Amino acid sequence: MNGYKDLRVWQQSIEFARRCHQLLHDLPPELRYSLGDQIRRASISIPSNLAEGFGRHSKNEMKRFARISLGSSYELETQIILLKSFDVQPSLLENIIQMEPCLQSIIRMLVKLIRSLN
Repeated sequence: MNGYKDLRVWQQSIEFARRCHQLLHDLPPELRYSLGDQIRRASISIPSNLAEGFGRHSKNEMKRFARISLGSSYELETQIILLKSFDVQPSLLENIIQMEPCLQSIIRMLVKLIRSLN
């Protein structure tokens, strides 16, 4: 592996964050500026922490930052569950539901990465 950009989990989390940002434009204002901001920050945190951990040039630091990314993933999973509980447009709800398997894939890859660093 030459860099963090080669990590499949980083690549998928970048795409997931981009999709989250697109999705948030369709939220009603009362959700966009509360839950939407939380979703935005958590989705950005996942690839950002992977990059930072890789840049520390230490296996222990990489593992620590991968754990932070995993925590952000679980935070995001909870925020998506909350978002689904609100009365949102059916098309928006469908898009949210379609994103869940991607997030589950990211979580699995992060767990695998952390285990490989032990």
